[in-house]
Amino acid sequence: MQAGSLPAKLAFMAMLLYVVMIGCFLGSAQCSRESNQKGSHYTGKGPRFDLKTAEAYYELGERLSSQGDVAGALRAFQQAVRMDPEYAPGYYGVGTIFYNGREFDRAIEVYRQAISVDPTHINAHYNLGHALKKKDDLDGAKWAFRQTIRLDPKFTPARNSLGSIFLEQGREDSAVHEFREGLRYDPDNANLHTNLGVALWKERDLDGAAEVLGAAIRLDSNHGRAHYVLGNILKEQNDLEGAIVHYRAAIRLAPAYAANAHYHLALALRKKGEVDEAIRSFRHVVRLHPGHSRAYNNLAATLYQQGNSKAAAREYRQAIHIKPDFAGARLGLATILMEQGERDAAIEQYREIVRTGDDQYLQDMSAKILLSLGEL
Repeated sequence: MQAGSLPAKLAFMAMLLYVVMIGCFLGSAQCSRESNQKGSHYTGKGPRFDLKTAEAYYELGERLSSQGDVAGALRAFQQAVRMDPEYAPGYYGVGTIFYNGREFDRAIEVYRQAISVDPTHINAHYNLGHALKKKDDLDGAKWAFRQTIRLDPKFTPARNSLGSIFLEQGREDSAVHEFREGLRYDPDNANLHTNLGVALWKERDLDGAAEVLGAAIRLDSNHGRAHYVLGNILKEQNDLEGAIVHYRAAIRLAPAYAANAHYHLALALRKKGEVDEAIRSFRHVVRLHPGHSRAYNNLAATLYQQGNSKAAAREYRQAIHIKPDFAGARLGLATILMEQGERDAAIEQYREIVRTGDDQYLQDMSAKILLSLGEL
């Protein structure tokens, strides 16, 4: 062994150990040690990061998060706040990792830490509001969204979120105010137009709601929710052709609304006299949502209207199986049973309506029927 080779070997081993330690800390991130510069560097995809500051670790966390390395991003954000406990973006990054992982209690705690070190951090206030809403703390969520608006009145997502809570709480007037304020700053926002339309609909301003929802669709013709709500309004206004067009658009564009859109489409088709099409739409509903008792009940009524009593009785029974206190379904079934001469079975349905029915009027009607049959 040549003189001087042992120190060189030890120096190499020390450098290798340092690289391994940094690699373990950063997970999938690759780190190296430059021989002519102190500190460590991220050398994965994208720009290099000189990991000497909290800001550098935060930028690294954002890069790792965008690449899908959640664990690595969390470690980088945590390292940012370890290096600088007063660095609010680091806390915000940690909170967002927790929020996206549905760890809402931990997200709330960390967002509050971000706000404690920087009360002007708008995104921390805004995301705190959403985390609190996930925990059903609506008052806390409203406070957080109001703080966001106080910091930036033009931050329309906060107005949209605050208005949505008011809508959920039945405070349509407050919801309308927030949505209109949002549109003052962002007039081309289709979501704000749609939410304003819903609020106006609930206030029973059908014409105003239809106008605003039409504007939402002109801004975004693929806005499935706007089509669905406009369909409901047009059906109420007895514009069945228009309602049918918008329900079909909602079914095509918004899978989350497909079952309800099919249901209301079926009602509109039946009212229009297109019974076969209505039956097909009701069947679509129960395929998409097997627990939709009202769809089974209306399917049964439509089949009965068509003269298919046997199939109607089967669908009434399915509605009752899902919702045993469904007075309307039991009454429909009892009517068929009486027509088929199954008097005892029909009487049992009337009695069940009286005992457990969910509709007082139908309970009273069933009691009168039993009295007329000498069974009460």
